[in-house]
Amino acid sequence: MIVPVVSAGLQNALQLLKCFDLEKPYVPTTVSERKMFQEANKAALDFLEKLPSEEMIDIAIVADGIDCERLIDICMIFILIVSEENKTVEKRRKVFALRDDYTEEEETEIRQRHEVKQ
Repeated sequence: MIVPVVSAGLQNALQLLKCFDLEKPYVPTTVSERKMFQEANKAALDFLEKLPSEEMIDIAIVADGIDCERLIDICMIFILIVSEENKTVEKRRKVFALRDDYTEEEETEIRQRHEVKQ
């Protein structure tokens, strides 16, 4: 019996898988191999870049739920790339649709506590 599933995250995960050559065995990546991984998976990274952040996060949740290393790795590398490009906290919050639930005083205190002494 086939049970129909309606899930944008699952549908996007399946679309993302189409960006890969699924005939080749998958070899998990490491951070040191990131540049090669990025070049080899440009189509998948371009697909993720076009999605709203909530949908990309849904794919990561689906990938984790079905334990698909290929999708988990591409999502994590994508998050790493985006985080490096958007270095400020404010930019990262905007890109990843993260709520800012600190008061100005709390944020100032946190910044002072973690300030790098030179």
